[in-house]
Amino acid sequence: MIHTLLESNLKEKIIPILTEIINQDFIEIDKIYEGMKMSKNDDNWGKTLDSDLLCDYLKPYKNCFGLGIDFPIWFDWNTNKSKVMIIGRDPQRSHKDNRLIIGSPFGLANKGGRETSKNKYWKFTEPLLENNRVYITDVYKLYTINSLERKKLKKEKGFHYEILEKEIKAINPNKIITIGKDAQIAVSTIFKNKLENYKNDPYVRLTDSLELFFVPHISNMVLQNFIPIANLFLSIGKLKNNSTFEKIGIQILNEKENLFKK
Repeated sequence: MIHTLLESNLKEKIIPILTEIINQDFIEIDKIYEGMKMSKNDDNWGKTLDSDLLCDYLKPYKNCFGLGIDFPIWFDWNTNKSKVMIIGRDPQRSHKDNRLIIGSPFGLANKGGRETSKNKYWKFTEPLLENNRVYITDVYKLYTINSLERKKLKKEKGFHYEILEKEIKAINPNKIITIGKDAQIAVSTIFKNKLENYKNDPYVRLTDSLELFFVPHISNMVLQNFIPIANLFLSIGKLKNNSTFEKIGIQILNEKENLFKK
């Protein structure tokens, strides 16, 4: 199935939020989005900008290496389907200079990012599009490979959470899916007054119109743990003569390949 990318008038709500991250006006950011959309069938896409364009709040990081911002992306937004918001962690980069490279969350704006076997996020996202339109963003709005500066940047959660909360209000999603602990903490902080009675629950129906799903990272490193976890249940089951544990281990092994299928 072919899914639409960046269609609809959603840019009218999202671009004004992005102007709080980067000193570009609506027209310039719209041009970047148009370039992203035109490159959707390419293997890779990135827009390089001068780091001096970072907003005043982020400008202290302009000389750091590996600077990156992921512009939020959305699929099938012209439909009347339920609205899903996926929140990842940060726009990771690896270049060893202070260029500011604009990309998309998980690299999913481009064919190369969607089809690579190394990237499980499209396998996770595409089945959701059968019954939902999907918007994807990051918690942390800037990334640097400089570890000390990155730690400092992430400690300044107020700025990032404020931007994220504005996105949530603009999207008004029916479902929010967080990927990893950082995203879970961010959403839990934003909705803390409504989450006081929930402790470490992976799923919360917050209101009649909003559900929260807290999902672990789905990177290859995490998924490789499936087999050790399955074997742990099998081993403990054998040791304790617990058939339930053994069945869980077998079921994990049998179902791991079906996890991201429709």
